[in-house]
Amino acid sequence: MKLSVDEVAFFEAVRGGKTEIVKELINAKHVDVNCKSDNGETALQIAVEEEAIEMMQILLRNKAEIGSALFQAVRNNSLQCVRLLVANDPNIPRGKAPKTLDRATATTIEGISGSFDEFLTPLVLAVLIGNSEIVEFLIGKGFKVEDPQLHEAGDFDDQNDEKETMIRLRESLVKLNTYRALANPLYIAHSFLHETRERKDLRRSSSNHLINDPLFRSISLKKTLKDLSSNEREFRDDYVTGQIL
Repeated sequence: MKLSVDEVAFFEAVRGGKTEIVKELINAKHVDVNCKSDNGETALQIAVEEEAIEMMQILLRNKAEIGSALFQAVRNNSLQCVRLLVANDPNIPRGKAPKTLDRATATTIEGISGSFDEFLTPLVLAVLIGNSEIVEFLIGKGFKVEDPQLHEAGDFDDQNDEKETMIRLRESLVKLNTYRALANPLYIAHSFLHETRERKDLRRSSSNHLINDPLFRSISLKKTLKDLSSNEREFRDDYVTGQIL
């Protein structure tokens, strides 16, 4: 769909950092803050790419949908943007209960787009690119990397159609990326430190303390990866050669 004159002006103002014009176009011209540019980007995604915090705040106050913007903030190693997006995401439950940041298409099996955020969560991405500050922040907010074995995908018939083959391949990639994060020393260390600090703050012991011990987890994960090398056909070599570690 072709952009209207006001929408073109809106994206130009966002890219140019012209906050007053953006406010006027939203409030007076009623431009949809979630409309997409010719490149398929939202205004919030553009603001994240520019690390334009004030612009992001204006867009978020006007109910900009976060969508893939959090992935972009992590990919750009921008802790400030990540903090702002997490604080304003209505889909993220509040409180200290364990949370998992979903993959962008976690609930949409029909659309297999192949976009990178289909195979990762923001926390997994932060671990894999090695951003310690973002990993520490997300874990401190209660986010975690779920063990894939807790959510095993259904069995697929080898003779099924191409769609099921693609779904199985996607699930295998998700599992591989997740184990790369779980076995990463950065995630193991920050998880253990966070659990230790939280236990100390609450002045209580934890039956999971031994399980979360870095050495114990490393040994346990190595055994799991060895077992997976016998079962995972598509990425068997990745598990066998230890590239995951």
